This record gives sequence, structure tokens and C-alpha cells, in this order.
Amino acid sequence: MSDPESIVAAADGSFYIGSEGSFQAPFIKHFDATGTEIGTVALPPHLTGGYEFNRGIEALALTPDGRRLFAGTEHPLVQDMPSQFAGGLPSRIFAFDATDGSLDHEYVYTIDDFGADRRTDDNGLVELIALDDTHLLALERVFVSGRGNSIRLYEVDISGATDVAGLDRLSAAAGQVVPVKKTLLANLGFLPDFLAGTDALIYPNSPDNIEGMVLGPRLEDGRQSVILIADNNFRTDSRQITTVVALGLEPGANHAPTFSGLDATPHFVRGGAAVVLDTDATVADLELDRANAGHGDYRGSSLTIMRQGGGAAEDRFGAGGALGALIEGGDLLYDGAKVGTVARNSGGILTLDFDGNATSAVVDHVIQAITYANSGHGPAGTVTLDYRFDDGLVSSEGSHQVQVSTVYAPMHPGFSVASVNDWYNPAWGGGFNATFDYVVQAGDLTGGVAHAWEIAPNYHGNGTVTGAWVGGHSGPVAVVRDADGGLVLSTQGEAYKPALKAGDVIHYTVQISGAGFDKADFSSAFHDLDAPAVTPQAMIDAHPTNDWGGGLTQSVSVHNTGTEAIDHWTTVLDVRDGIDVTVTSVWGANVSKTAAGDLVFEAVDWNTTIGVGSTATFGFNVTYHGAPDLSFADADFAFHHASPVPAGYLLDA
Repeated sequence: MSDPESIVAAADGSFYIGSEGSFQAPFIKHFDATGTEIGTVALPPHLTGGYEFNRGIEALALTPDGRRLFAGTEHPLVQDMPSQFAGGLPSRIFAFDATDGSLDHEYVYTIDDFGADRRTDDNGLVELIALDDTHLLALERVFVSGRGNSIRLYEVDISGATDVAGLDRLSAAAGQVVPVKKTLLANLGFLPDFLAGTDALIYPNSPDNIEGMVLGPRLEDGRQSVILIADNNFRTDSRQITTVVALGLEPGANHAPTFSGLDATPHFVRGGAAVVLDTDATVADLELDRANAGHGDYRGSSLTIMRQGGGAAEDRFGAGGALGALIEGGDLLYDGAKVGTVARNSGGILTLDFDGNATSAVVDHVIQAITYANSGHGPAGTVTLDYRFDDGLVSSEGSHQVQVSTVYAPMHPGFSVASVNDWYNPAWGGGFNATFDYVVQAGDLTGGVAHAWEIAPNYHGNGTVTGAWVGGHSGPVAVVRDADGGLVLSTQGEAYKPALKAGDVIHYTVQISGAGFDKADFSSAFHDLDAPAVTPQAMIDAHPTNDWGGGLTQSVSVHNTGTEAIDHWTTVLDVRDGIDVTVTSVWGANVSKTAAGDLVFEAVDWNTTIGVGSTATFGFNVTYHGAPDLSFADADFAFHHASPVPAGYLLDA
């Protein structure tokens, strides 16, 4: 015979029912929204074989995210029952993974010692509410003969408790088990005139047999309501009635937010793509998580990430996945929705302020999408990043860190060491000059050639870069420092910038003091600084053809519909097969004829540039044969940018 005593609903409409066990062992079953059984939670043998009759699974609770199921026994297991009751009774709380029903953890919950006679009196853990993964509300019910019931409501923190999962008898770890921490929130026991009329014939000043509890709505004054319900023990008379009681919890001490899973060790290659810092880190805050009907409301809270010891400008924080760009002073966006503000992202310090759209899940997603890059030129090593979360009243405590290892990529393709003059001696110092050759790679050029470019030697050894110079290049090259202090050789900003093409060779020398030469200390790279080429856009407008039979006059306009000026242009006129045309005059363009009989019009010097939104016009006269009449439309002309007459085209005098 089963004895169901607990029920908890999931967000998808399904629900769990727990039986405390009588003639049948305790169980926890999972049902869908229609009441069809869809699963059973596997209880450990020391529970199913060691429960006290009618005192097994009395309490069930699901965390707000639905991922963890808690179950509490009303009494200790038979094998855990102490011979003396002073100091309380060691009940157990079981924590299951709700996704697969597996047992994750097990803790000891000490039921209050109330100095009663166990032959006639009783006490037990009768209900739980999960506020998050580590905090619960617990309801204890005490019955004392001659006095009635006493009800106590506790806040429970399991974070510091000993995990006794798999421990058949607590006596096997006597003196080593730390129970969960309990904080009394309300004592409803033995109060005069409390719930007058319930079981009034026996205990007029006592609350009834309250065994059920659930969080209700937030009250108008901001307090959290808690709803309690009494078990009438199947009584059909007025001596015990089903009673519902609503309480309002007064705000108490604020709980500090806590991080979980913040233990990643990402690997960043300097000069490479940014890396995600931690893909499974989460933060929990008791007060913020239980707001918004359990979905969480993180308005007023903030996250700060910086290097241990203070921000370093070379640390760069960015966004991955559905997280929007982290622009200082801009909106904090996740999946396109505003969830806060990017209060700071400079000097190696990232601070994100969350608003009322930031639920518990959103905050976790944001934390898991933050990326890191390092723009420094120092030696490879490990960067320790400190995480700090502030809920608006108190900050997270302790050391919450991610360790990022930073290494350098090998030297970029095309670079080689030409010669080295090394005069370093550890006894008295010195240094070296290293000359490198760079053969320009086609893949390094954005537009076929490079006018503005830079070479970054990227020295990251123990010495100091004291100078550099370039040889074998016909134009001036400046030696400058980038934003992070690294030395670069650059033609950016020079008035004369001869083009580099694939296969060209640049010779350059780097001078280092305080260390000897080691090729592994260089990660030299070439960067084409020219803006990517923009493909010009134009629209052809062929004016109405003036045809007189055997000859015609045609005017054509070329409209610049793009975003940049067109420097040079050609249009190709597709002449239908079987028709032969001869150009007798042309204006605004030069003309040539292909072997296939098409006409190519190329801009003359005074007509070669078309500004944005402007128009160039050309025209021509031709004679023709092969058709009784001839006319041209817009589609007959094709626009080309900066196209010289291709090979195979024949000039027509």
C-alpha cells in the first residue's frame, strides 16, 4: 500500500509524486500533464530498505530552473535513528538530477529536538521549497500531547554540508558529517488563538497539522507570500479541517551572489581570434533568482571582470554567440534584446550593469558568451582574471577566477631569418641584430597589391627592442609604436607608397638589447592596411535610338549608384549576331570592336570620373547592315569598372 504525501509541478505541466512508504516502499514517480506515468526516480537501497514506516519521502521540491529535484524524509532512516533524541534527529535530503533521475547528492537535515515523549509525540520534516541549487525553505511540524502542533519555517543552506550520498549508515562517519545549515524564519507553534476553531475541541490554541507549503505571489508591500495547508488526516468531522494559511516573509539579511563552474582555462594565441572565457559558468543569488515567478530579476546588479591586481590595457573583452558587441556606454544586448548597459569596457576592465529584462538564465548566458583577447607583446604566460558580481547590496566573496594561458603563434608564412649578429653575453650584457626577409604572400593582400602596409616583428623575448630599419623597399617606411607599445614598420601615412605585389621581398632588421637571439621569440606578421576594394555600382540608361535605316545615333548615360566615386569605366555593347556595325563618330568615350562584333566604350580623360550620385554621358553614330532597322536598350550595355581593352579586342579606326 502506497502513501503519497508530496507533489511538485514542473514548468512543462508534468509533476512528481512522492510516497512516504507504509506497506510499500517509498517511491517518486513522474507523470505528464494528463496524469500518465512517464518515469520513476531510482531511490537508493538504504532509503527503500531503511525507511521508517509511514515516515519516508514526505517532501519534494524542484529548483526554479527545473534541473534539480530535492526529496526529504520525514524521519531519520531506521539505521540512522539515534538511541537518544537530544540534539535532534538526523533526517536526510536527497538531491536528484531531474533530467535523468540520477542521485547527485545526499545531506543530513537535523530535525529540532523538542523534548517530547517519543511514545506519544512526534516531529518531522514535512515540506521543502527549492529557492535555487543550494537554498531551500523547510517546514517542520511538531506534535506534543496535551499541547498540540508547533510549526517552524526554516531557511536551509546546503552549500557547506557534507555529501553523504551512498553512506548506508551515518554512524560509519560519526563526527565527520556536517549537516545543512538552518536559519529560523518563523515559529508558528503554541500561539494563543492561532487558527481558532481548527481542532478546537482538543487544542484551541494550536495550529493544525500543517504539512504542505508553496510560494505564493509577491504581496503589494513587496513581501514574499508563503502558503501553508493542513492535513486533516482523513477526518470528516469538525475536529480537524483542511486549513490554508498565507504568511508574508519580512525581508531578512541579503545573501551574497555565488559563482558556479567558474574554472575554465582557455588558451589564447596572441594575434589570433578571441576565445570564450567560460562556457558553463553561472551565478546564483537567492533573492534575485526567486523573483519574477522564479525566473529571476537581476535589475540593479552588475558583473565586473579584470586582471588580478588591476586592469591591464592589453586585456580585451568581447562578445560571442548571441551576445551583442560590448561597446562602452552602449546597450547590453542578448539575442537582440536589451538586458542592461555596458558600463565600462576599457583599460582591461569590463563592467556590465543588468536591467529588469535580465532573468537568471539571461545573466548566465551573458557570462558564458564573454570572450578574451590579449594585444600585448610581452612573454607568453598566464593571465588570472577576477570575476566580481554585485547584486546591488553585497558583492560575491572569495576568489572567482579564470586562468587564461597566452602563447604566441609561430612566425607568419613568408618570413625567414636572413642573418644574425649576436653579441650578447650573460656576464656583461649586449644584444643582437637580426635581419629578416619577407616574401609578400598573395593571401596577405586584400586587393592584389598593397600601398599602405605594416610589418610587426612581434618580439616577445626577455630583451628590449631598441631599433629597427628596412632595406630593399623604394618608398619610405616609418618605425612607430602601436597602441600597446609594440614596434612596427609601416608605410601608413607616408605620401609616397609604391605598390607591393605578391613575390616582392622586404628586408628589415630588428635590434634587441639584453638578450641573445632565439627565433622562437619572434611571431612576425604582415598586415595590408589598404581599405578593402569596394565594387562600383552603376546603372546604364540608353536613350531612345534615332534610327534612319542603315544608320543610327545613340546616347548613353552611366549613373553612379554606389557609395564611392568611379575612377574609370567602360561599357560593352552587345550587338546581335548577324548584324555588322561600323562606328562613324563617338563622343565622351573611345571605342573599340571585338572579334565577335561587340563595341567597347572606354571613358576619355575628361569623362573618366563619376562622383557618387553623378552621371557620365557618351554617344555614337554607326552604320549597319544585316537588319532593316536597329535600336538598343539598357540591357544591351554592360558596365565594367577600370577595365582596359581586353586581349583579343580589335581597335576600330
